[in-house]
Amino acid sequence: MDDTTQFSTYLARDRSVNITDIFDEEKCRNVLVRYCAHIPRNYQYRDGIRLVFLVLRDHLGDEFLGYAGGVLYEMIEVDCHHSDDPGAAFQRWRHDHLNRHV
Repeated sequence: MDDTTQFSTYLARDRSVNITDIFDEEKCRNVLVRYCAHIPRNYQYRDGIRLVFLVLRDHLGDEFLGYAGGVLYEMIEVDCHHSDDPGAAFQRWRHDHLNRHV
C-alpha cells in the first residue's frame, strides 16, 4: 500500500480508497468556497489560513486532515506565486467564483 491509499471508515468497510481521486483540485476549491465563504476577507494571510484550516478540519474530519491542509497550502502557493500578498490571489479568486453568476 502506497502513501495515497488509505482505508476509510466513512465508505464501505474494508474497501481501499485512493485519496488522490477523492481530493482533486476542483473538489477542493468547491469545498473551500462552500464551507469558508462566511470567513471575512479582511484577515491577514496567517489568521485567515488558520480559520480556513479549522473549517476544513470540522467538515473533512481527522482522517484526511493532513491531505486537506496540504492541498490548501499548495493551492494558495500556486495561485499566489506572482503576488506580494499571498492571500490576495485566493481572495480575488473566491470573490470572482462567488459572483460568477451575477
